[in-house]
Amino acid sequence: MPLAAGRASTLIEIQVSTETRDPISNEPIQTWERFCQAWVSVDVRRGGEYFETGSRYSQTIQVLKGDWMELKDVTPGMRVVMGIPERVLDIKTVLPENDLRTQVRLECVAGEGAR
Repeated sequence: MPLAAGRASTLIEIQVSTETRDPISNEPIQTWERFCQAWVSVDVRRGGEYFETGSRYSQTIQVLKGDWMELKDVTPGMRVVMGIPERVLDIKTVLPENDLRTQVRLECVAGEGAR
């Protein structure tokens, strides 16, 4: 069943990483390019802070749900850019919903030290 009107109220941009080489030093340079845009619903699952090696980090886990036709080629390792000011979320899992492939769930992590 497609998302009901008004449920997918957030426009996101999915970006894919590309790597080029610096022509002088031959060092790798990572850049991000637009892969697609889609309307999604956002569900913040959990957030928190933790300590690791003497430093404090925070992270938020969010689930984005959108139309399968718009998000079918999205893979883990891509990222989501959304909102003003822009927030960047790393896509960790891509799960098609079990309703005849009409929706896709993107499980994303944001924050300092996102793992």
